[in-house]
Amino acid sequence: MHNQDLYISSNELRELTKSGGSWCQIHQLTYLRIAFSLDAYGTPVVKRTDFDDFRKINP
Repeated sequence: MHNQDLYISSNELRELTKSGGSWCQIHQLTYLRIAFSLDAYGTPVVKRTDFDDFRKINP
């Protein structure tokens, strides 16, 4: 599996959080209780499996 398949894209992250800024994305992901980690630049990254789990609960 390629690295790009493990994580949602930046476009998907912006669509999910309705924000392009890292701080706002972190705040929204925390509010939605979606697991994420930060890359070396402090940008949140969300595993596709965690995103899929969230979508199962919140279709």
